[in-house]
Amino acid sequence: MFKRYTKKRNQDAFFPFLNELYNLIPENNRDRIYCADSFEEMVNHDWISSITDEKIVILALGCENHIDLSEMYRFDNVKSIIRCYPQISEYRPWPPMNFQIKNGIPVIPVNEDPRTIVIPIAPNVMEEKLNVSKRIRLNFTGQVSGSRLAKLQKLSNMFTDQDMITVFEGWGALRSLTNDSEGVLSHEKYIKNIAESKVSLCFAGHSHETHRHIESAMQGCAIVTDPLPDIDFYNAAPFVRTIGWDQSHIEFAIKNYDQLGKASYDWYNDYASPNAVSKRICNELERVGI
Repeated sequence: MFKRYTKKRNQDAFFPFLNELYNLIPENNRDRIYCADSFEEMVNHDWISSITDEKIVILALGCENHIDLSEMYRFDNVKSIIRCYPQISEYRPWPPMNFQIKNGIPVIPVNEDPRTIVIPIAPNVMEEKLNVSKRIRLNFTGQVSGSRLAKLQKLSNMFTDQDMITVFEGWGALRSLTNDSEGVLSHEKYIKNIAESKVSLCFAGHSHETHRHIESAMQGCAIVTDPLPDIDFYNAAPFVRTIGWDQSHIEFAIKNYDQLGKASYDWYNDYASPNAVSKRICNELERVGI
């Protein structure tokens, strides 16, 4: 696997994506990819100073951070940073700060170094699209933070027996977890809940982005979401954006779930699947001369 990446299968949810990328990158270039998968590695750059390769690309994985990583570019051998979450000034998940309307949709401005590429990487997208009936009208499956609870309470009069609001503590969608335990959903049940849903509610939490955007798109759900960062793959996504979680946005998604769900699935395949993401990274490596 890539340099500095030492975790094993089932210990890290990013492994399936990294495996796909590893197989696409020519063998002679794999050694130029370095992983930074902890907050400490993203803010403390001593490890970069010890790298003697002339050209490297850093994969900044996870951490749900919106911090400025441009300090890494003070090292001449760092040619590009590939990260999951863009830099957002004065980041906070809710309410969105200084959102703008772009091409008719609300977006959150980003402040990113042009050498950096931001891509969607979700840990649970290597599963096949499940062939199940969409018996659930509305679905939210995840942890409930303060802002999420307020939104659920605002929408509470909409919920019926056809809906599923599943709350779990901890990150339960890990591949190593096979059984429900201590309020944590198994990976299988987590994905099945989403797959059976017509409309997936994707509330901002620790980040404006959530893995449920990509997981729900892969399972063909209509998606209602808070405003998202102004980056190309999200701007192309056929999601229903809402600023105040008005009932009208939910009703629109329910009424048009079949069309919106198909569009979400197409977006997933074109922009967010492991293969699409890996190809985009390969294009970036070619652009920076690796």
